[in-house]
Amino acid sequence: MKQFKTSFLTLFFLSSIFLLARSFYPIIKRGIYLLDFALYYYPVGQYLKQNLPLYRLNQNPIINPPPFLLILSLLHYLPLIFGQYIWTFLSLLSLFLSLWLILKINNLKPAIKWFLLLSPFLFLSFPAKFTLAMGQVNHFILLFFTLSFYFYQQKKHSLSAFFFTLSFLIKLFPIWIFLFFFQKKDWGLIKKICLYTALAFILSSLFLDVQIIKDFFFFVLPSFFNHTANSNYYNQALTGLISRLVSHPQSQAYIFLILSLCLIFLTWKKIQKSLPDSLKFSLLITLSLLTAPVAWQHHLVFLFFPILSLFAYFQKTKKTKSLLILFLAYLLIFINIKNPQLFQSNLLGKVILSHATFSALIIYFLNLTITTSNSVKKK
Repeated sequence: MKQFKTSFLTLFFLSSIFLLARSFYPIIKRGIYLLDFALYYYPVGQYLKQNLPLYRLNQNPIINPPPFLLILSLLHYLPLIFGQYIWTFLSLLSLFLSLWLILKINNLKPAIKWFLLLSPFLFLSFPAKFTLAMGQVNHFILLFFTLSFYFYQQKKHSLSAFFFTLSFLIKLFPIWIFLFFFQKKDWGLIKKICLYTALAFILSSLFLDVQIIKDFFFFVLPSFFNHTANSNYYNQALTGLISRLVSHPQSQAYIFLILSLCLIFLTWKKIQKSLPDSLKFSLLITLSLLTAPVAWQHHLVFLFFPILSLFAYFQKTKKTKSLLILFLAYLLIFINIKNPQLFQSNLLGKVILSHATFSALIIYFLNLTITTSNSVKKK
């Protein structure tokens, strides 16, 4: 019976890999460029060849920190198609390693069987496929902040600080997980994060024009605070939900500010209490997505950490109802609406277009309402 279960899970996993490969076969066969990877690739190439002001190109969407651009400059020496093949392989590998590590972090045993069972549900979800199809960086970020937590759990704080810095220097997101180390009052680790960040910018300035560094601090960073409401379907932060339901821009801003402050306050109060570290980390990840100016659907791969952590907790504490609610939250991020314009004419349709926002809210409040007395103590 045990051998049959293992064989079944292996077959299920391999079938899922086949389905994932099949969905990407047309892209590979036709030599289609991955949009976001191309948008990383070409502006960096323009900078290297013509010394153009990278952050000030009108058509340039790059808002990543200079250390990430330094990494991208290495890829530019490869042909675009070859570079994106390598990028996609590493992205998929990062996703698999992330899921495996999250299971290890939450002590789900045997890890291999849980991995074979659970990972297909996640890598076949729309956020994971969207990240791969666009050539986005999110799987790398997921891996690096998961490694940061893993090494923190293993009391290897230098490695934890290194991988946290690496994730944050690729994209300044998810920003609120920094509070995890503040709540722990681990000032030594925080100092290391600051040191590694400073060294990364110094190293970047040796290979990139100093003007690039200045533009990032004086041109890119301020733009993060000037985001207007975005009702685009693919924006699944609270800003997306609010802008779909409320038409007045000033009202949108006030509602978002009030809701964000409430969520930040509730989160800070919760992580002060006795709660497994993985659930504190999960709460901060979910908070980051909800309160971001924009959270595109490919950013929702970051929810894989909270989903698996909550699954492990509810499975160990035998909370069947909570598992069912978590499964509902998973279904809400699994789907994608191909023709969102069909739902924009009425209130119910606008609510449906925010399905992933509601998923994040369900995950957030499932996490928030875990009582101290029922918490699984960290070993």
